[in-house]
Amino acid sequence: MLLTKSKFLTGLKCPRCFWKVMHEKTTDEISVQEEQNIKQGIQVGELAKKLFKNGIDLSNSDFKSNIKATQDCLFLNYVLFEAGIQVDNLYARMDILIPNADESYNIVEVKSSTSVKDEHIFDVAFQKYVCEKSGVNINRCYILHINNSYIKQGELKLEQLFIKEDITDQVEEFYPNVPALIEELINIYNLPEVPEVNANRYLFNEYPCEFDSDCWSFLPKYNVSKIYRINKSKVAGLFRDNIFEIKNVPNDILNDKQIIQKESIINNKVYINRKKIRDFISELKYPLYYLDFETFSEAIPRFDESKSYMQVPFQYSLHVQYKDGRLEHYEFLHKNKTDPRKSILISMVEVLGDEGSIIVFNQSFEKSRLKELSRLYSQYDYYVNSILERIVDLLVPFSNFNYYNPVQNGSCSIKKVLPAVTGKSYEGMEIANGGDASTLYFKATFEDGFSVKEKEEVYSNLLKYCKLDTEGMVWIIDELKKLVVNQEK
Repeated sequence: MLLTKSKFLTGLKCPRCFWKVMHEKTTDEISVQEEQNIKQGIQVGELAKKLFKNGIDLSNSDFKSNIKATQDCLFLNYVLFEAGIQVDNLYARMDILIPNADESYNIVEVKSSTSVKDEHIFDVAFQKYVCEKSGVNINRCYILHINNSYIKQGELKLEQLFIKEDITDQVEEFYPNVPALIEELINIYNLPEVPEVNANRYLFNEYPCEFDSDCWSFLPKYNVSKIYRINKSKVAGLFRDNIFEIKNVPNDILNDKQIIQKESIINNKVYINRKKIRDFISELKYPLYYLDFETFSEAIPRFDESKSYMQVPFQYSLHVQYKDGRLEHYEFLHKNKTDPRKSILISMVEVLGDEGSIIVFNQSFEKSRLKELSRLYSQYDYYVNSILERIVDLLVPFSNFNYYNPVQNGSCSIKKVLPAVTGKSYEGMEIANGGDASTLYFKATFEDGFSVKEKEEVYSNLLKYCKLDTEGMVWIIDELKKLVVNQEK
């Protein structure tokens, strides 16, 4: 058994997952989003190296060569990139090792996140333990992470893009736990078969396993973790009390919306507050503009006046519905490597008119993007402000539980609401979620390796996906109108 820092972190989260990772060959393909996240992390790591002069990069060597090269370079008094150390059955590769005058080293772990997280502390503590067990003394520990307040202007300024945060105290606090945790993981590895999960020991301690892990496949469909906006600690308490199904949860620990969810499950019936839905419909003003954006974000800002993880809109779909039932469709997709923000704003201003409700699903997202565009292109302030005043959020009747179908399973996202209300869904689409849309657009537009035909296929699928988002909203409103009409009859 070779225990690496990534497997160590897996073990802290879930012993069952750890045993499987250690014993079973995985054939699962990673998603396009996961692949992009890995690539982005590598890009961030490569940029971080440029902050340190005269470093020796050991990243291109294979496993055994990396360990030998690290031993050869440790006492040369140079900064080392991707130094690898193995001692006994433990192995760690450090992003950056910085030598000190007293022959100790500092660990700098590079992360593409915008802040220090608990798992970063555990990660670096494991590295420190491996280093010191091999005789390499570690003095200070740091996380080098992204500064999402930095706004790019011209050439990328790495000193402003990154923040170096001292985590030595947090590492030292956790450090005494490492030997016992390693021993425990070795014991789990030596089990003859995959261990059963102990909820009290693993799911609800400081290294929680996710609820959708295959470790928890025994949970019923309508299990208590699917209660709308329930606190995780409350779920933990219910599990400890052997309450797994929503229908068995006492009403006194649920709020009004959660009680609606519970009763819908028990009665296997859709809950409808027709008065509230009628009030919502009556506020809509024709023509109705159904609008949806698609955006991408990246750790390293690409355009001037952008920052890390800023949501950059590159596409929209717009359905316009007139009072007589007529329906028109407009769409925009930026297909080159230039900044899409001004083009998409101008296009939207041209087609959104000056009257009529603009219907979106989850207005906080669209409004935030519009405000960002307005700040960037102040000459369009008047138009953007008029658009903002006309926005109506289709999420509201669902987040207020004026309509709830048990098949939503505690979610008010459009991916759940659309099939619940209309019976239609995103199944069969080449692109079926916003994450894939963002990633595939980014790869096709900004990365090499896509032929012209492949790019056009991605763009065609993007247009179909975004169109369904707004067409789906049309269908939802039409169904809600029918509920009101049926009540009046």
